[in-house]
Amino acid sequence: MNVYVLEDIIEEDKRKLLIRELQPFLKVRPECPGQQTDNDLQLHPIFSKVAEKFVKRIKEVTGLRLKMCRMWGKWSNGQKEHMNWHTHYADYTMVYYLQTSIFNSGTLLEKMLLKAPQNSMAFFPANIPHTTPSSWWRGDRYVLAGDLIKY
Repeated sequence: MNVYVLEDIIEEDKRKLLIRELQPFLKVRPECPGQQTDNDLQLHPIFSKVAEKFVKRIKEVTGLRLKMCRMWGKWSNGQKEHMNWHTHYADYTMVYYLQTSIFNSGTLLEKMLLKAPQNSMAFFPANIPHTTPSSWWRGDRYVLAGDLIKY
């Protein structure tokens, strides 16, 4: 299983700005626990540069030539009801941990908890079942996630 965690992705001031910029896009969606944006953030001027940065960083580490075909933001706060096991119809999935704590950072994969600190990015094959982990701590957790395809 090729699973990566890349750290120190975005400068601190830009990371905080992205949290603020994400707020108006988040909404309650019946099919998505917590709050989530539409899955076209990579096309929005505010988020297109960061999407490019994610793809570039993955290429630097893996050598893979990928395109971000979908990107969305998600808010959760550790409630068990916010868990939602799923896979994606893409080659790879990435999760950037925009705001987390030691209690709610990372992603629960089918066979392990992938630990990843704030301002890091997890990258793994999209067919691996995964979910937002639950936690007793009810702090805000913001992530940007995306689907990537090879070209």
